[in-house]
Amino acid sequence: FAIIQPTSERDEIALDSALRTLVPLLILLPLMGTIIWLGIKRELQSVERLALKIDALVDGIPQALPDQTVPKELQGFMLAINHLLTRLHLLFMRQQRFIADAAHELRTPLAALSLQVQNLERATTLIEFKARIQPLKSGVERSQRLAEQLLDMNRSQVQPYAKHSLKLQSFILELLSLYWPAAEAKKQQLILHADDIILCSHAEALMLILGNALDNAIKYAPEHSNITLRVVIKDNDILIEVENQGSIQRPIEQVFEPFVRATDSDTLGNGLGLSIAKAAATQLQATISLDNTSHNERVVFTLKHPKGNC
Repeated sequence: FAIIQPTSERDEIALDSALRTLVPLLILLPLMGTIIWLGIKRELQSVERLALKIDALVDGIPQALPDQTVPKELQGFMLAINHLLTRLHLLFMRQQRFIADAAHELRTPLAALSLQVQNLERATTLIEFKARIQPLKSGVERSQRLAEQLLDMNRSQVQPYAKHSLKLQSFILELLSLYWPAAEAKKQQLILHADDIILCSHAEALMLILGNALDNAIKYAPEHSNITLRVVIKDNDILIEVENQGSIQRPIEQVFEPFVRATDSDTLGNGLGLSIAKAAATQLQATISLDNTSHNERVVFTLKHPKGNC
């Protein structure tokens, strides 16, 4: 059987079907758009409140944001922001504590210098003058050393170090020559175990790190003792160790903080050397550590420096 249908009737049927489909959509689309807009606006209100809270933290010390009801898709971002704010809070608190400690450490020698100058003015004879000028010289040296260390710490934290190739053995021999008189004054012997290795590093930063390690070793080690500096190659790192006789009377994690000294001895020092060394090592992508071995009889300072290529 062959069925013939006029084209006009087919067009009428198609138009009717299209209208039946299109008219409900035209009615539903604005309604659906309104519902979606209201839902998104409601969800984003929590983000707007969060933005206001973040903006309110600009003038104060950063704090982790309180728990907020945010869309599930933004919870990971919220967690990352809180971690960042927590780190910033610790950094701000550390900087404030450092400034307060630095002010205190500077105030003490300056006050002592003022008293020593007044005491010097009351000297009536040359003998009294010479006797009273020695404490003044010591106070000036301590203040100068503290100022230099504060500048070194600031430089090591903000100055990027450009690395270059240097002969490690020659570098260490030059370093030892600088500290030889101080060791000789205490009848100490400096011992070196190092091969002629080419290291990609920064000479000034390396001098700052190892110089502080040697200075501490000489100051805190007893007289007639040995101070050993050795270089060890381990995997992809070069370990530079400074070992001396002595002990650490503070928890290891505390001695790297500014103005914290390893011992309670009367040895002249400000407790900044290891903090400066740590900051300089970080700039070199290196790490430093302390180990009080052999039943608190030996102290080993270790600089772990990557080999690298310049």
